[in-house]
Amino acid sequence: MEGKRVYLTKVQEEKNSELLFSLLSRCKHEECETKEDYYLVHFKVDKVLDLVGDKEII
Repeated sequence: MEGKRVYLTKVQEEKNSELLFSLLSRCKHEECETKEDYYLVHFKVDKVLDLVGDKEII
């Protein structure tokens, strides 16, 4: 088994944006008649480590 620890920093957050609805396959912005808000969050990868040990991969 292999695993990685990924350290992320949130860069940007969008709520109900057109880009988000263009990525959704189940509905478009005009077709979604829901009271839920949808969020699209962008992250930057700071570093990736093995689960065991402290050797940095990126």
